[in-house]
Amino acid sequence: IGKKLSTAAAECSSVVGAGIWGLVRSASLEIDVDTLRMICIDTDASHDNIDGLDQVLAEVYRILNFDSTDLEVCYRGNERFVRRLGKSEQHIIGDAELSLSSRGSLENMVVKPSAIDFLRSIPDGHVEVAVHAVGLNFKDVLNVLVPDEAAYVGFDTPPLPGSDFAGTVARIPVTNTGHPFAIGDKVYGIGFGLLRSKSHVSVDCIAKIPSDLSFEAASALPTVFLTVLFALKE
Repeated sequence: IGKKLSTAAAECSSVVGAGIWGLVRSASLEIDVDTLRMICIDTDASHDNIDGLDQVLAEVYRILNFDSTDLEVCYRGNERFVRRLGKSEQHIIGDAELSLSSRGSLENMVVKPSAIDFLRSIPDGHVEVAVHAVGLNFKDVLNVLVPDEAAYVGFDTPPLPGSDFAGTVARIPVTNTGHPFAIGDKVYGIGFGLLRSKSHVSVDCIAKIPSDLSFEAASALPTVFLTVLFALKE
């Protein structure tokens, strides 16, 4: 349960609150929900205000009675706020990609129609993949906010974020025989700038997804797996 430092009703962020919420989010990914359920309640009520206690008890009651699945709740006065996905204001027909006008702020990222012509031929040793999920790592955050700290070897300018991905093979080179992948194969692996609808990826950087893994789960594995492998072997 996090206590808001500012009492301004319009203010919805604080350094202390962000740290608490980040800790709870990380812990919730590691702990079995059947063992422990956590809820983060951000309120601007003072410690001796009965309204704040009522708000906390109300949320606990909702969770215990399965009346709510919201694990992050914010109260400003008597108003209750929760996270909800809304429709994007950017309506794009066809392939899309992430665009980054300049680095230094997450607000500089926008989605726009794909600038790459995917009707062109596919280089030998590559496949065209339809991206279904992308796993974001801390390096992707550095890429956008502090690119000098991202340490991309061999690049004068860091590539766009999004290296770990999962998707399906959409096309293969027409001249290749004995290709290791077929159209429709579910694959995961590593590339560059994969926050886009489609991309050409080297066959040496992808593998078929195990049948019991979702696209989302598979996209979170490549960098983590290679980091652990390198740490244990090297």
